[in-house]
Order: sequence, then structure tokens, then C-alpha cells
Amino acid sequence: AQSEETEDTFYGYPYCTGCESSYTDEFGDWNYVNNDWCKVKDSQCNKDVSCEPVNGFPCCEGPSPQVEYVDFDGEWSKENDNWCIIN
Repeated sequence: AQSEETEDTFYGYPYCTGCESSYTDEFGDWNYVNNDWCKVKDSQCNKDVSCEPVNGFPCCEGPSPQVEYVDFDGEWSKENDNWCIIN
């Protein structure tokens, strides 16, 4: 049994070719195609699955924010002179 994420599979399941999903669990989005499950590839589909505002601070919206501070909540940057959490 595979236990690692690879370029082509996620715990032995193939990655979907598209971004449509029919089910979501703690690992992300999934779709059922050709009588089998496939994992929606978050990086390919630009899913912001892990970003939630923290203590009233919004998620950074820029394409590649620069890490300016790290704490137990995550990595932080500044946009328009305001702190934001990096997803």
C-alpha cells in the first residue's frame, strides 16, 4: 500500500485531469470518474483550501507574498501595509 503523495498519485489514487469535484474530505476534493475515485490536484486547480482568516487578519491575495514573519498561526506577509496570513 502506498502511503506517500507522488507526482502522479495521492495515496495510490490517481490525480484527476480536471478540477471538478463530487466529494470533499480532510485530504481535499475528489471526483468519481470512469468507475474510480481520483484526487483533485490542489496546486493545479488553484484551490485555497487551507487559508482561513486568523484573529481578524485576512488571507493574502497576491500571487506570491513574501514571508515577513512566522508564528504558531502560520506565515505572515503585508499587503497595503496591513498584515495578512499566507495560505
